Amino acid sequence: MYDSSMKYKWDNQNVLDYARQEAKQEGRLEGKLEGKLEGKLEGKLEGKLEGKLEGKLEGEYQKAIEIALEMKRDGIPAAQISKFTKLTIEEIEKL
Repeated sequence: MYDSSMKYKWDNQNVLDYARQEAKQEGRLEGKLEGKLEGKLEGKLEGKLEGKLEGKLEGEYQKAIEIALEMKRDGIPAAQISKFTKLTIEEIEKL
């Protein structure tokens, strides 16, 4: 009687230990997956924002170049063109 009672207790303990171990493993896997997905989403969002910002800055730079070219054709001095377009005098002289 005592042996079967102890065996039953050990079996139950083993089942509980196994269930805990499986739950921990499942939790780790879920955490890793969630972390990967979150990282990918953040990366995509950051990439899109960087791309938009780069595009906007490039567009503004090209517009400044166009304005500087027009001003230069009209004989406006490079220093004044630089003041209004925020381009460097070196950039203006290369136009």
